[in-house]
Amino acid sequence: MIQGAPFAQVKDMVMDESGVTEELDELKEFAETDNDEAKTKAENIKVRISADKMKAYISLRHSQQEFTVSDVEAALRASGVVYGYNEDNIRRMIEQEGYLEPLPVAEGLPAVESVPGSFEYFFEMPEDSKPVILEDGSVDYMNVNAFVMVEEGDVIAKYTPAVQGSNGCNVLGVPIVVKRVAELPPLRGQGFSRSEDGQTYTATVTGKIQEDKGRIIISNVYEVRGDASVATGNIDFRGDVIIHGAVRDGIVIKATGSITVSDIVEGAQIEAGGDIVLKKGLLGNSKAKIKCKGNLTAKFIEFCYVDVEGDIHAESFMESEIYCYGHIYMEGRKGKIIGGTTIAIEGIDANIIGNSAEVPTFIRAGVDAELKYQLITIKKKIEATKSSLERVEQGLEIISRIEATGVGDPEENKSNRMQLMRVKIRDSSILSMDKLEQDRLETLITNGQGVEIVVQDTIFGGTNIKIGDQLMKIKSKDVRCIYSEGDDGIQILRM
Repeated sequence: MIQGAPFAQVKDMVMDESGVTEELDELKEFAETDNDEAKTKAENIKVRISADKMKAYISLRHSQQEFTVSDVEAALRASGVVYGYNEDNIRRMIEQEGYLEPLPVAEGLPAVESVPGSFEYFFEMPEDSKPVILEDGSVDYMNVNAFVMVEEGDVIAKYTPAVQGSNGCNVLGVPIVVKRVAELPPLRGQGFSRSEDGQTYTATVTGKIQEDKGRIIISNVYEVRGDASVATGNIDFRGDVIIHGAVRDGIVIKATGSITVSDIVEGAQIEAGGDIVLKKGLLGNSKAKIKCKGNLTAKFIEFCYVDVEGDIHAESFMESEIYCYGHIYMEGRKGKIIGGTTIAIEGIDANIIGNSAEVPTFIRAGVDAELKYQLITIKKKIEATKSSLERVEQGLEIISRIEATGVGDPEENKSNRMQLMRVKIRDSSILSMDKLEQDRLETLITNGQGVEIVVQDTIFGGTNIKIGDQLMKIKSKDVRCIYSEGDDGIQILRM
């Protein structure tokens, strides 16, 4: 409570709390007004309410009349103030004759806001698995991390339950209703358990932790501490694979998740349902095959066949056959493509393409007529399958009508129905797969529009560039060019 303070100090303190400086100035002026004329008690009590309706103040213009607590409360009620009377302040103003400074004589009950529930996670997903270009222009592939590991028994998350707030009330008696908050749903996923109180989540397996469409997944990881060779045999694993050594000639490694290799990959076959990270590159010896549904990161790729559905980050390609449905980024001081065929739907960025010996090098970006023809073909197939399913539904309806009338051999009707149901199941499955393929092709064609081939340094003669269906043969060395598809052929923009 504010008491025994100079009016200016009181005014500052109240202004900070409720912003009612002007109202308090009016109260002071009222209290100091000459009172020669006889007035009723009510006329000598001035009431002001703060802008937020959470405090009420009064000032008494003293006269020969004596005020009571009831008089002040009556004046407050007349002004609409019905909640939170502070009788101590009321008595203080009455008892201290000549006490002109206004004091809060009623205060509302502040509402307490609800606090929603929240999760605290004890693991950090890698922000970016791309290689880092160092100050000297080289590329750091050794510290590329495709995932985060947790151990069995690790606490991966804790939940703090929601705290419901409490309603308040202003001095006018108007309730201040606080919105209640619901508890967050439990974490969904696999590879972890939840404590009985629902607040602590603990890993039940050792493996890779990741977030996938709102689910926390801890999946198994297969690790080879040394080389993958004849001694270890081929690997076909449902999960992620880490090879801490090299992958030797002839070895086949397949994983439904990601594959990471710390040393050289030789003439091996590597196939992943996720990303592939080759920290020291690939010497394919014209035997290696790399295929992944995610992104590929490799220091270099030589004499190899590569099929990647995501992006590729590398420092050099040499005499390889590269098919990329995303974007190819040739990085670092080299950033070069020499020989072979390199195709990327969404574009290619490189420092150098070809070499001074003018080794034949084919570079393509965007989509050509072949991919568009595949889309037309799959659309026709989808329409044929839909027509087949419509005929099957008509056949099933006819059989139902026959069965309802009791006509025909029941066993024959049953046999016919079973045959049609088998056709329906088969064609429905085919239709679903073909629709997925249609969506994939349409996405590729959309992403392949308006793409560019960017040469930051030099492109040499002997290089053929194709964008969409347009072809350009590079006859002599050129520097710092951007190639794109134009109305009358490939256009060149000088940087």
